[in-house]
Amino acid sequence: MSPLQNPFAKEERQQPTFQEAVVSMRHGVQSEETESVRGSLRLIEKSLRGCKNPISKLWQRILKTGVLTLYLASESKSMKMTLVSVNVSQPKTVSHRGRSVTTGIFKTPVSGRVMVRRTNLDGDRQADLSVHGGVDKAVYVYPSEHYTAWAQELGRDEFPFGQFGENLTVEGMVEETVHIGDTFRIGRVLLEVTQPRVPCFKLGIKMGSSQFPKKFLASQRTGYYVRVLEEGEVGAGDPIERITNDPERMTVQQAVHLAFFEQDDVALLEKVLRIQGLSQDWRRMFEEQMAAVTSGKTP
Repeated sequence: MSPLQNPFAKEERQQPTFQEAVVSMRHGVQSEETESVRGSLRLIEKSLRGCKNPISKLWQRILKTGVLTLYLASESKSMKMTLVSVNVSQPKTVSHRGRSVTTGIFKTPVSGRVMVRRTNLDGDRQADLSVHGGVDKAVYVYPSEHYTAWAQELGRDEFPFGQFGENLTVEGMVEETVHIGDTFRIGRVLLEVTQPRVPCFKLGIKMGSSQFPKKFLASQRTGYYVRVLEEGEVGAGDPIERITNDPERMTVQQAVHLAFFEQDDVALLEKVLRIQGLSQDWRRMFEEQMAAVTSGKTP
């Protein structure tokens, strides 16, 4: 069997695809399947070891950087995408460092069907509309795959869905596979990805750690906001269908990296500014970033 074939396929037992296991592997999930993926990649690397020709050397470099796993994850066509949980909350006032803070981050799962509207979900409300909500940030989406990674990193296992303030907890839609400007359908609802989420201090309140927002951003497991192009009802268990891929193919993770970790990449700045679905706030930010770079100033 070729190392790139699915090593998990067996009769009478449904197993994750190779690409699904790769995505899980990249997010810290430990399982028999992810170990098999690692083994397959090690076999490829071993077979190329010692080869002197330029093509073999190129493949060795690709394997070393992890680009192959990223490619397999981002190009997967068979990944099952599902709405795992719908989470809402009304604003709640809590005490933080001697003062009262009102926040809508304390989301909890709800059963049944929930109406998704242009600026929020029924039963949900944002507290500070100057930085949350609006058409471009109507709904916050977070991948369920990250729950396992965070539980392992933080040594905690009590996280209910909605823990990170998301409205929709989804499966099969991690930041490496979702592009800014992509559209997805859940039931009758049509959503468009607009920007990554930038955590504020209120996430630290929710997690019980003032340092967690920095850790959250550094992980690049940020989730993302979507605008609602077509309203409708959704419920846990609904399948999700990707309707369009944005032509620029800039993933959510790449956008985070460009905004905070590699701010002077002119080619990527030009690319992101061509995305029609990009939120207005992030468009302004990248325009300012581009102006700073082209004028020789540090962003």
